[in-house]
Amino acid sequence: MHVLLIADGRSPHTRGWIRGLCSIGVETTLLSSRRLLDDDRDALAALLPAHAVHEPADLWNTIRPALAALRPPARAGAAPGLGGGEAGAGGTGGAETRCGPPPPPGLGQRLKEAADLRAARSLGRSMTRLVASAAPDVVHALRIQYEAIAASSAGAGIPLAVSTWGSDLITNAHVSRTVHARTRRALERADAFFGDCARDAALADDFGLRPGTPKHVVPGNFGLDFDTFPAADPGYLTTYGLTAGRLVTYPRGVRSCIDHEALVQAFGMLMARGVDARFLAAGLHGVIDDARQVPGVFACTPALDHADMLRIAALSTVTVSPSTSDGTPNSILEGLAGGSVPVCGDLASLREIESRGAVMVWCDPADPRSIAEGVEAALRLADDPDVPACNRAVARRHFGFTATQETVRQAYAALVTTETTVES
Repeated sequence: MHVLLIADGRSPHTRGWIRGLCSIGVETTLLSSRRLLDDDRDALAALLPAHAVHEPADLWNTIRPALAALRPPARAGAAPGLGGGEAGAGGTGGAETRCGPPPPPGLGQRLKEAADLRAARSLGRSMTRLVASAAPDVVHALRIQYEAIAASSAGAGIPLAVSTWGSDLITNAHVSRTVHARTRRALERADAFFGDCARDAALADDFGLRPGTPKHVVPGNFGLDFDTFPAADPGYLTTYGLTAGRLVTYPRGVRSCIDHEALVQAFGMLMARGVDARFLAAGLHGVIDDARQVPGVFACTPALDHADMLRIAALSTVTVSPSTSDGTPNSILEGLAGGSVPVCGDLASLREIESRGAVMVWCDPADPRSIAEGVEAALRLADDPDVPACNRAVARRHFGFTATQETVRQAYAALVTTETTVES
């Protein structure tokens, strides 16, 4: 079995899929949707031979790293980006509110969208050349925007699996009529669908997924690898200037679906009340003013690599993700693996985790007081040793690497069998 993976080669999720595919004996070729840095190439070199890794050469992908470096950092208090997506904080079971027509895009957004779509066409041409030269059995696009859009633009002739995660269908598909139409075309072309939550499997039907197309729900990074998950190291907190204590972690960096100001206000309330905990906001350095951090108690870090995030997850008592739109965040699953209690906005995709048996707390993502109360409730729950043990068991049973291996192995085999039957 040989799979051509179209994915962002910089992403730890992509590397998780490559590790997973290699573990089940699948030969893998990667067509990255983004240009790689030297560190990315080194990480991929440990997984794939150099001839199996391909990068885009279009102008947009060549210049966008330099443009990104010029962009000023987001500041806390800025309104979350692309519209709401989901609502229902307060125990409604994650009622969905799908995005309506987006506000008129500004010039910058229109130019970026045009550049992204042009790059997708170029990526599709690269895919066509690789299919001809490498002769894979299956093409698998790990996101819809813009990897699956690229794959679908390249035409038929080989089975296409499409993955969606995060907000691909809740928000990203609605940024413009053009992206909506291309998203629909990608799902109409798909021969198999992978989502990181059952909600997206249902939404895919509304976007034109053909009746009878196989659907599979697996973690976005291929699952948690418990063989390499680190043990908790309390001394590691000193790396970030924190003293020993129960750790409340925000692991998700800058996100348009999260009100970072509400989050930091909630942490401030908890510190003012004297709550016995340490607070770590990963990826918010430069977004939150240094003056609001408290030595030994509250720290913001720059973006961290995946190994560091796993060490933090292993230490976390509470993981906070007050998002207004989401799939199944891998950082939440990693927190569960470490035994933490998640505090989240009440979304349908996250309620799916609770339905598997996880102990979770729900909050209003826009209300600092609600977030703070949720954290206090989660800390009380975590005092019962049965609760962290329960969450670890749920993570291992439902979101582990081994379960995903069998799902993916069977899904790919069915795709190839179906294609062979059609040809004969």
